[in-house]
Amino acid sequence: MAAAKSKKPRKGSRAKHGTCIPEGDDLLPGVDTEVLWSMHADMSGHKDVGKEFLILMAAIKWREGLNASQIASQMTESRSTVRDWLIRLRDRGLDGLWDKPAPNHKPLLAGVTLVVIGVWLSHFPQAYGFESALWQTSMLRKMILYRLGMDVKPRTIRNTLYRMGLLMRMPKSGSQQIRRSRGAQGIRHRNAGKD
Repeated sequence: MAAAKSKKPRKGSRAKHGTCIPEGDDLLPGVDTEVLWSMHADMSGHKDVGKEFLILMAAIKWREGLNASQIASQMTESRSTVRDWLIRLRDRGLDGLWDKPAPNHKPLLAGVTLVVIGVWLSHFPQAYGFESALWQTSMLRKMILYRLGMDVKPRTIRNTLYRMGLLMRMPKSGSQQIRRSRGAQGIRHRNAGKD
């Protein structure tokens, strides 16, 4: 009887390198595809959404049965990038949509600074000498620069506001303004009204 040959993994095989990606719905067990589509719809309305939107779209396409090469072709990304995204989702679940924070990296706007920004936002901009009735990122940037001595990028401000639970909206004029409601603080929380 001839000895059975053991199958050696092909060069660059997924199994050999521990990069096997579960098929279909097994990629994110416990997360329904409808939830992914809902997240996709929520993200698609925001200007500041970046890589997490692409990773989510790759996960949806993977669940629909496309392989990494097909997804890469449709999304104009490299196959290895798409595979890396899917591996992140496999390893970290939905947390894989976002990059891990750098070790020992603290957000630029945190702690007492957030409290100060929250106080500013609880009043209308006119109280601080601005003409507009709604807050804009450019106004907050000026306030942070002149009152706190920190020069931060508009994207940092928008990300901070999102972490604080605030929404930005784009008026017809093109500048971003923070949504205000008639509530006591005048700020609309991004999860308000989703019941």
